[in-house]
Amino acid sequence: MSKQRNQTIDILRGIAMLLVVLGHTMTGCTVNSQDSFLFNVIWTLQMPLFILISGYVTKYSRPIVNCIL
Repeated sequence: MSKQRNQTIDILRGIAMLLVVLGHTMTGCTVNSQDSFLFNVIWTLQMPLFILISGYVTKYSRPIVNCIL
């Protein structure tokens, strides 16, 4: 029996990815993007959201059994 994926986590992960792409696009394509409120919100949220999702998903990850160094 396979476990169901948590769609909420998948949606949050997708939003975080879009925020990273949008933030990098704004940096490269917009003059004085660092002064924008939207830019500051995106850059404030994107990495903490990734860290939060990673921490949540790690709880449900399988342990690494055969690790060859």
